[in-house]
Amino acid sequence: MLAKNKFALLWTAVFCLSANALGSDVIKRNRPKMDHESVYYFLVKQFGPASQALLKKNFLMRPNLWGGPCDPYGQVFLTKKGQGVLVDEETECPDEGMSSKLDFYVERDTLAILILDKTCEKLGQDEETLRYFLQAKSISEINSESVTQAYQAFFPNTVPSAAWTQQAMGQKSWAPIVTGLCRTPTWQFL
Repeated sequence: MLAKNKFALLWTAVFCLSANALGSDVIKRNRPKMDHESVYYFLVKQFGPASQALLKKNFLMRPNLWGGPCDPYGQVFLTKKGQGVLVDEETECPDEGMSSKLDFYVERDTLAILILDKTCEKLGQDEETLRYFLQAKSISEINSESVTQAYQAFFPNTVPSAAWTQQAMGQKSWAPIVTGLCRTPTWQFL
């Protein structure tokens, strides 16, 4: 029995390595993530109106880092500098239509990850955005139920592990809990 398991393990390793050498995506699994608009609206929903300027700068105005054309249906309203006015930068292409040709899903590079990290740090440390997050969920003190509520704001329909809950309950304030949840990139998976 042990010999069969070793053989199966060896065969799997050889197959995966040779498939990878041939350029196959057998091993790599790319799960699509939210695009720039989805990330923006998701975080605005969590952190409120006070977060909009920061989120607009870091997500809406940088679609090349997050993917998603600004106008997936090809209804781009173009303006030329000085000749037109963008009525709503959130729904129109702020870069004269350049981002209308972006892919829907892009791999997050180091810059995008760093921007998410710094944005979440600012949102979690800012009194107004943190207060909005907690009040919107009727959360006050740190306990098992409220920690689960905060977790489910980023990961709906899931329950945090007992270890994660214990670690979160050991915090003295909500700032590191909310910042940590926001920084976790897996909430962006579709």
